[in-house]
Amino acid sequence: MSPELRRVLWIAVGISWMAAAGYGALRRREASTGNEAVEDDPFLSILDDYLKGNLVQAERAVEEVLAACPRDLEARLLLATLMRHAGRLGEAARQLDVLVRLEGASRWSEEIRHERELLAEAWEQKLEAASGEASTKDTLHAGHAA
Repeated sequence: MSPELRRVLWIAVGISWMAAAGYGALRRREASTGNEAVEDDPFLSILDDYLKGNLVQAERAVEEVLAACPRDLEARLLLATLMRHAGRLGEAARQLDVLVRLEGASRWSEEIRHERELLAEAWEQKLEAASGEASTKDTLHAGHAA
């Protein structure tokens, strides 16, 4: 499988996961409130921002959810995902480290494992890009020295 196809498939998996997480959160909130529709569900708004590519706005909204409820597992996992998409890989890894220590995190073990795999791939790509830039600079510098 080509790296491009693999990446597209992982992105599709990520988007599917986000949609499922948002839908699941909506269903749980409906069940807990008894309402058929929950209009002010932050996860639906966050999911909408994410799918539209408004990652900064989605991240702010997730951080607001976590400020109100620091043990919200879905929000913490979503924050790690958003941070990875923003290229803040160390921060994303720290969010996953916090997440695995929270009660109930075992329900999300597969998603956490997958997010860690995506983080590892992102780190690898970042290192490859940095290595490529360094060799390009070395080549350019050697050309100027000659």
